[in-house]
Amino acid sequence: DTETPGTETPGTDTPGTDNPGTDNPGTDTPGTDNPGQTPDVPPVEPEMTLQEFLAHNNGQTAKDFAVDIIDDMTNYNSMKALAYSLEAGDGNLTKVNVVYLIDGEGTQRKLMQAEINIVGGVEMEDIIAGTAENFTTTTETTGTLLTFDAKEEANKGSSSTIQTQIEEAIDDAIGEDAETVQQYQMENFEVADVAGLAQEMPEQVNTVFNQHFLDDALKADRFTSLDASKISNAKWILKGDKEITDVDFVFHYGDQGNQIYVINLKFNRNLTLDEIINNASTLTSASTTRTQKYSFGFDPAIQGTRDDLVNALFKAAGVNEQKGTRYLKDLGEFTMDYGLTHGYTIVEINEGEVREYTIQVIHTFAYLEDAQAIEKLSNSANYKITKTQVIDITGASVEYVAQVAKTLSARTGTTKRRIITTADGKQFMV
Repeated sequence: DTETPGTETPGTDTPGTDNPGTDNPGTDTPGTDNPGQTPDVPPVEPEMTLQEFLAHNNGQTAKDFAVDIIDDMTNYNSMKALAYSLEAGDGNLTKVNVVYLIDGEGTQRKLMQAEINIVGGVEMEDIIAGTAENFTTTTETTGTLLTFDAKEEANKGSSSTIQTQIEEAIDDAIGEDAETVQQYQMENFEVADVAGLAQEMPEQVNTVFNQHFLDDALKADRFTSLDASKISNAKWILKGDKEITDVDFVFHYGDQGNQIYVINLKFNRNLTLDEIINNASTLTSASTTRTQKYSFGFDPAIQGTRDDLVNALFKAAGVNEQKGTRYLKDLGEFTMDYGLTHGYTIVEINEGEVREYTIQVIHTFAYLEDAQAIEKLSNSANYKITKTQVIDITGASVEYVAQVAKTLSARTGTTKRRIITTADGKQFMV
């Protein structure tokens, strides 16, 4: 045979050349079209914070909501001061802390603290949206923070620190970020006339007159003024009925207080009661005319040591009853037309007048001793009254108290300001 068996080698077309799986099953990976994968979830919005709630609408939203809750309190309409702070958690408003001022007995006032709990809380976002409703509150009074007499504080006028005390009590109780809804205003107890003004508000009268008119009273002349630090035993005496027409300033002066002055200030117009009560700016337009009505100097060392002689001298002058403080000035020996004399000046200052007498006691002694003078004064032939003065100081009297620098504070909303009052009454807000 010419064809040799086996010339075509077996296996030349290698089995498997077309590899199974070249078109790979599963090339489209399961899940490429995401069958069963968890779908995308919108991000969780963070809960509103209390700070964000308080900032909304410049704080008005929070304030309106708080006041709406507070006005359910039974004594809301009688509150004389009100402040609050809020508490929140997990996006819910949970509590309103309240400090409020109410009447006590008579002129007493009480600063109280209370908690208004919102049962279960209310979402602050709902409050903003205006959908907050059907929530329940419970109110608990937690204590009395401060008590004071409103009339006494009003009498102190601008020297009262009660506003500062209230502010500090609020800060301590519910925090310095508390919102003030209503600030306490000094109460005006009815003053019908000048006498009532002096009686009801002596500290205010003193403060106002020191601030506006003390310099006028101490101005001895165009270039000279008395030293306010040397004033003692002083009082302002207001004159007038429904308005103040003028004022007497009666005072001791000097390092030993051995000079007495009565200075009258006549106003260019009447001062109203309201001007004094409110220390009104219109007081700057009031000018004065100064008159020295009286002055008297004495030796402090002999006062109170010769009372028997002083009383005998007053009796000789026809004044038997002592109504005020008495002073003696020993004038010494004189040679008069009617003989050798020893002179004395006596003064009594009471609530309505200053009385002064100068008396010459006639004698023949080398020097007149007090006991001899007292005996001589029992016979009107032995003395002469050479001078008599009666100075009217009637009016509504208020004790003069020197002013010192003091610090007050004022609060508006949550902003604190400091008012510095200087010794001369000028105020600066810093």
